Amino acid sequence: MVQRDLDGDGTPDVSDDDIDGDGIPNDQDPAPRVKDGLTSGKVTPTNKAVDGQPYTSNEKVINPNKPGTTVTPTPTNGLTIDGTSGKVTGTPTGLTWNGDDTEQTVNIPVTVSRTGDTPVTVTIPVVVQRDLDGDGKPDVSDDDIDGDGIPNDQDPAPRVKGDLTAGKVNPTNPAVEGQPYTSTEKVINPNKPGTTVTPTPTNGLTIDGTSGKVTGTPTGITWTGDETSTTVNIPVTVSRTGDTPVTVTIPVVVQRDLDGDGTPDVSDDDIDGDGIPNDQDPAPRVKDGLTAGKVTPTNPAVDGQPYTSNEKVINPNKPGTTVTPTPTNGLTIDGTSGKVTGTPTGLTWNGDDTEQTVNIPVTVSRTGDTPVTVTIPVVVQRDLDGDGKPDVSDDDIDGDGIPNDQDPAPRVKGDLTAGKVNPTNPAVEGQPYTSTEKKSSIQINQEQR
Repeated sequence: MVQRDLDGDGTPDVSDDDIDGDGIPNDQDPAPRVKDGLTSGKVTPTNKAVDGQPYTSNEKVINPNKPGTTVTPTPTNGLTIDGTSGKVTGTPTGLTWNGDDTEQTVNIPVTVSRTGDTPVTVTIPVVVQRDLDGDGKPDVSDDDIDGDGIPNDQDPAPRVKGDLTAGKVNPTNPAVEGQPYTSTEKVINPNKPGTTVTPTPTNGLTIDGTSGKVTGTPTGITWTGDETSTTVNIPVTVSRTGDTPVTVTIPVVVQRDLDGDGTPDVSDDDIDGDGIPNDQDPAPRVKDGLTAGKVTPTNPAVDGQPYTSNEKVINPNKPGTTVTPTPTNGLTIDGTSGKVTGTPTGLTWNGDDTEQTVNIPVTVSRTGDTPVTVTIPVVVQRDLDGDGKPDVSDDDIDGDGIPNDQDPAPRVKGDLTAGKVNPTNPAVEGQPYTSTEKKSSIQINQEQR
């Protein structure tokens, strides 16, 4: 009996564990009687590497079909084949990225050799994902690709690392001096999260840390002349770890409120708050005291006759006043017209007096102002005979019927007398007669009224 020895190694096939002598044990050789050449058993890694991050492939990527092989990788871009595990290991480096590339393939050459076999060279492709900001997260799953702190969906250039900005917005609504204020707008809008906003409070105004709006009450402002507004500049520093701090100035227009009534001067019809409307106030920025606006009547009154002055004698310089006259000798100030009214009475006349002055005290008051008291002088003409004509223009002052120029006592009213005269020439019976004298002449016996 002759035993077969296929590979001629001197060991009969029946007891040869490698019948074809190709170096592959029969129990591992799919064709134990066919001599196989050397193969690398290449496997492409299923897990991707991340640029700049340590990597180990899930799979053993070189699996020679024969024992006793030597695996010789050519390290490429930081990746190689580990001699023990047969897996890809290393840290991807030195890659060149273009545009919006998110991944590329690194090909690692590997030569598998074995004595008696022809060496085999294969390439192991490893997909490397880009990590632009080097944070360990590949760009494809990084919500901040460039690592500038601005989420991709809010970043106008998500692959360009932007500097920290304050996002300054100037308030559109003006503040009013001395009044609480909140800006309409959020004035600090950093382009990155995790920032710290540090304002320098100025003239009572600052930036609220929660709302990002200007808040406060404008105070301590120095005004000049007719200024109606000024700008308060609030310095604000925005800072963030890893970024250069940014300082900006927030300008707030503050409107002047001279009288502190809450209405800015530009829309206040009484800027100085003295109660006199601007268009009636000779000095609208100077707070005036209350004045009575006294006017002396030009038309005289006549004793005992109803009287109204031609003029309004009380003309306060402010609205909302109360006029309180003290009625004197029948004269007072009418509350509606502001004129002197009444009938002069109770006057004492002396000698040839033809007129005298009645002084009417008047107090003008107003809430918030010091009351003012003035005296209104009214000339009252005498009317001795009470006929309604003042003596100065009465041709019969005493009203006795004798004209002043014929009256020996024009201010003394005399009684009526007959002025009897007896004729001195006798009459002759039966003859026409005329007395030499006027039968009578009327005379007045003067009596003091």
